[in-house]
Amino acid sequence: MSEVVLGLDVAHTKIGWARGQSQSPKLKFGVFLLADESVRGPAAHLAQVDRWLREVMFDQYGVAHVVVEKPYLGHDASVLAKISEVVGVVRCVCAQRGALCDLVTSGAWRKMLFGVGQAPKELKKAAERRKWLKQQAIDACRARGWDVENDDEADACGLANLALSKLDAHWNSQNAANLELWKASAP
Repeated sequence: MSEVVLGLDVAHTKIGWARGQSQSPKLKFGVFLLADESVRGPAAHLAQVDRWLREVMFDQYGVAHVVVEKPYLGHDASVLAKISEVVGVVRCVCAQRGALCDLVTSGAWRKMLFGVGQAPKELKKAAERRKWLKQQAIDACRARGWDVENDDEADACGLANLALSKLDAHWNSQNAANLELWKASAP
């Protein structure tokens, strides 16, 4: 039986999302913008995420498994708090709907998508490492035919790819072949 998976890359102003299905090579992806707290109130974004997950992802598409990137602890405290709140809403909705919800590290999905979990040691500055990793994710997605527009979509595709690789033997073997092609073509 085919299972619908949702990968979520949560940031403090938006959520990169990618939805895929086992036994299907295609991913749908995009960016969901969070409500502006200064206009709609301090918890408006939480209600918005709750409604979007319930009404769109669960009710319309039957998501059964959600994979979320663990919040990065190096963020500013207020940014980390907002991201953690959103992740909490995601976990709550999943529990209420009986869906699996996995929190995974960025390194785990990056290794599955483009073969490494960290930027090269030669890149000393954090901004350089981050830029390199984001570009690798975008390039690896595009090499698979997922025409992502930005790193939010690419990261979410990486998360969905990780979950689908664990669920579906065919997806996993295709991912392994894609990864080998990616490694061979990377500079």
